[in-house]
Amino acid sequence: MRLGGSRGGNTFENHDHTRKVTITVADQKSVNQAIVAAQALLNQILDDMMGTVSADLRKVVNSAFSRHPTSGRISTERILALKRQDFDHPLWPEARKALSDAVEVIGSRTYLRFYMRETSKEGWKNIDLNFSSL
Repeated sequence: MRLGGSRGGNTFENHDHTRKVTITVADQKSVNQAIVAAQALLNQILDDMMGTVSADLRKVVNSAFSRHPTSGRISTERILALKRQDFDHPLWPEARKALSDAVEVIGSRTYLRFYMRETSKEGWKNIDLNFSSL
């Protein structure tokens, strides 16, 4: 039996709404080698737009491709945030697709969280089940 949607997420509450359990699934994403082509395409767009684009915009775009100092990884969140931008350039739809192709799902994790409250009118409080902190 599968609970929730296609990803398995769901929420269960007791009848007096003082206890709650949530099940969520989070994707783990990584940047693949297609990022090199996506960055080259974005640089071409910025070069074409240099007359109308400030140097600050180039810094913002290039910062999306910077690597984390300790892990050496490119942030998938920054790449996906860049993809949501809208540039007025004929190559932008192709660049947006290249950014999408460069981010891939490499796995997923399921999280089970427990919450409680004294009455149904109060806010939820997380029940910490981290045994190392108990």
